[in-house]
Amino acid sequence: MRDRLKVILLSFFLLAGSSFLQEVQAQDQVITNIRDAMKAGSSRELARHFSDMVDLNIKTRLYSFSDDDITKDKTPFVLKQFFDKYPNADYSTVHQGSSEDGISFTIGRYSYDSGKARVWIVLKKTGNEYKVTKFSLEEE
Repeated sequence: MRDRLKVILLSFFLLAGSSFLQEVQAQDQVITNIRDAMKAGSSRELARHFSDMVDLNIKTRLYSFSDDDITKDKTPFVLKQFFDKYPNADYSTVHQGSSEDGISFTIGRYSYDSGKARVWIVLKKTGNEYKVTKFSLEEE
């Protein structure tokens, strides 16, 4: 009887651990895709990872935009205007983390010819996917 209980408990913990690992991998894949889109300066690819409504804020000397509830279909146009004014030289992730309630974040650095900008991205699990709910970029 004890052996059977041990097998059941071990199976439960293995399944729970496997599920957690899949969540982390899905989250990391979205962050990797966002990083790649930022490096490429691809507004369409970046916006593909946004939720239906997103808090989008961009503050630089030559371009400024702020909307707490912009729809996903409008974000590529706003991001394209930014990328046109500030072509990418590099993008790197500085820090990332997550909370127990399915919210994760990443802080990055976007480099361009004349300077750098700090990027804050907040992702939330929606259904089976992680989607960007907040995207903020501010010149350093």
